[in-house]
Amino acid sequence: MIKSSAESILISLENIDQNSVIETIIKSGLDGRSHKQEEFLFDQKIPTLIDPHLEFSIDGFIATQNGFRDFRARLKNLNGIVDKNNRIDFKIIDSNFQKDSTKWKVKNDNNAPEPRGEISDHKTLNNPEKTAYLGHHYVECYAIKNNICIAKDRVEVVVRK
Repeated sequence: MIKSSAESILISLENIDQNSVIETIIKSGLDGRSHKQEEFLFDQKIPTLIDPHLEFSIDGFIATQNGFRDFRARLKNLNGIVDKNNRIDFKIIDSNFQKDSTKWKVKNDNNAPEPRGEISDHKTLNNPEKTAYLGHHYVECYAIKNNICIAKDRVEVVVRK
């Protein structure tokens, strides 16, 4: 119970931003990991100290057709809504600073047959990612400098029929 409580607080601290309420973090309770295989930066002993002055942005690019031409639509322009059985290529689109490395996390909906939650180096584990499961998913990218996460961004992905 103590381990789960500590993990819940660490998860909340990893997701802190300027709008976070400290009371909510302390009272995060026993939520913990959504499943045993889900990874967080603290598992790799990487603290999250976001610098709000850094510009860091990711997006997903989906191949689609407009009439007779193929083009790559930006996921954020689609409000993250995509159809099932597509492929999404996630990339950093804006960064105004030097980083040592990047790490990527793909988290599927908890109700998906494969909830995932792994953190991989340099790119998502599957590149491009497939939209195989309906539900609310997300992809995060972490900018690492001196073994500290100094910037991160998230793309929400809603897969529909």
